[in-house]
This record gives sequence, C-alpha cells and structure tokens, in this order.
Amino acid sequence: MRTTAPPPSPTSVAPDSGQLRAPYAEAVLGHARRDWLRLNVPGHAAAPGSDLADFFGARITALDFPPLLDGIDLGPRTPLDEALALAAEAWGARRTWFLTNGASQGNQIASMVAPALGRTLVVQRSVHSSVIDGLVLSGLDAVFVPILRSTPRRASPTA
Repeated sequence: MRTTAPPPSPTSVAPDSGQLRAPYAEAVLGHARRDWLRLNVPGHAAAPGSDLADFFGARITALDFPPLLDGIDLGPRTPLDEALALAAEAWGARRTWFLTNGASQGNQIASMVAPALGRTLVVQRSVHSSVIDGLVLSGLDAVFVPILRSTPRRASPTA
C-alpha cells in the first residue's frame, strides 16, 4: 500500500496546482493503448465480445489489467504517487490511499490497523463477513451489538 507525503496546504486549490490532472487515469489509458501479451488475470484477456464488453463497451476490457505494474504503480515517482498526492491535497489530508478490490479489502485493512486504537472492536451483529475475517487476522476481540430498529406502529384491525 502506498502513502503520500503531507500536502503543501489543506486550503483551497489553485488552478495551477495540478488538480485538473488525473495522472493515474492517464497512465492507465496509456498502458491500455500498448500491445502486450496478457498471461495473468483477468481471464478475458481483453478479448472483444465478452459480456463485460457488451455491457460497458468494447474498450472496457483493454482497461482491465492487474495493479502493481512497473511505471504505473511501482517504481520511483509513479503516476500512482502523483495521484495519491493530488487526492490528499484535494481532501486536505496528510496522506491518502486508494482502495482496490472492493469494500471487503477496506474492511479487512481497517480491522488490521484498529489494534493501534485498542484491543476490542465494537461491531453490529449483522457485520459483513470481511470484518469477521479482519478480526481473526488482527487478533482483536469483538463486542457484538444488536441492530436497533424503530418500526412504526400499525393500527390494529379492530380499531
């Protein structure tokens, strides 16, 4: 996971600050234009005519490739580094991370860093299984709380 250096200032963004750029998206689009042999996931191998392409358009499969590509995600001063710095600056944060692989990964990551705050995590009983996975991986204890629902009263049939 990449982190960024603190942004210069959490104030409003000046037009020349680079906030109008999208370095990661630009790098992904540039990579998609290259002709390269896919020997990894995704299994559709960027082939046209897939259900994915039928739904999103023929270009979508060319944009679907794994993360951690040298020169985009890996290496010195990558487009990913630039995009993270711009995002942190835009949100006025010291640093930011981009989440890939959906909310389950985010839940697991949150569970893994939570021990820095204490040994017990309070979670609702209907918590997603990815939080349970994170609890197991982190060794945290959990206190499960029930969901409280307020249901409107219905008029009785005899009223």
